[in-house]
Amino acid sequence: MVVEHEGPRQQRKCKLTSPMPNSMSLIICIQRCVTLGDDESWRALRGLLSTEVANVSGLKVRGRAERRRFEDWLWGWVFQRRKIHVLYRALNKKAHDESTLPPSDDHEGYARNYFKTIVRSGVAEFFNERSGERHIRYQDTSALYERSASDSSIAESFLADNVDAMRRLDPEYRLPFLLRHAPDLLDDSDLAWLGDTSGLGSHEIKEQIASELDRNSGRKYPLDAEFIGRIMGIRPAMRGSSAVIDQRCKRARTKLKELLPHGKDADHDELP
Repeated sequence: MVVEHEGPRQQRKCKLTSPMPNSMSLIICIQRCVTLGDDESWRALRGLLSTEVANVSGLKVRGRAERRRFEDWLWGWVFQRRKIHVLYRALNKKAHDESTLPPSDDHEGYARNYFKTIVRSGVAEFFNERSGERHIRYQDTSALYERSASDSSIAESFLADNVDAMRRLDPEYRLPFLLRHAPDLLDDSDLAWLGDTSGLGSHEIKEQIASELDRNSGRKYPLDAEFIGRIMGIRPAMRGSSAVIDQRCKRARTKLKELLPHGKDADHDELP
């Protein structure tokens, strides 16, 4: 049974708050949720991050009713577990490391990517509670590695935090890597590229990815090289097409390592 979490309205007493600005940036909204905790700020935050919730959970949480139930559960869980406080501390640490305290709108991309890691953890917890199993290895969009939960979380967070570097890779390398290791980080432009290349269209590509993830949920890599090759327009009859995908994934890892801080000389053990 899924445990219903109460949100801020049920748990917090009414507080005196400053007037809600007509248009509020994500960074300011996060700050208000942490420092004021008023309902208006939490509602605004939910709206500002709705796209991230939909993109991360959409490949696993299927159906309108299921999505609505998950989103209501997620925000109660985020509130009770003080996940926005964790995000706020991470923002301040990043701003401090960059000598740009306090965090500014320039850190919005980092905040959105960090929140995606929170949603992925939420997806896992949601299905864990629903199944009633205490110990389960999730093989969905929230965890794609047959490793311990902590190691998996490190790898996922690392990819999410460095998504800007991933975007600098050519799609021929970036997309096989993401499809294999973190399909939830695919955005609309990635799906459009795959749809154009394969001739299937972005909606059909998204449906096929979701179906394949469900069908192979117990595997280390639910999207295998043959499937990736097919949706990338590589002819199934092409001899060695799986090897092509493997090589592109290795090449993407090498290129990404060169784009990260300290370049190819750093270890970057978090890379999958």
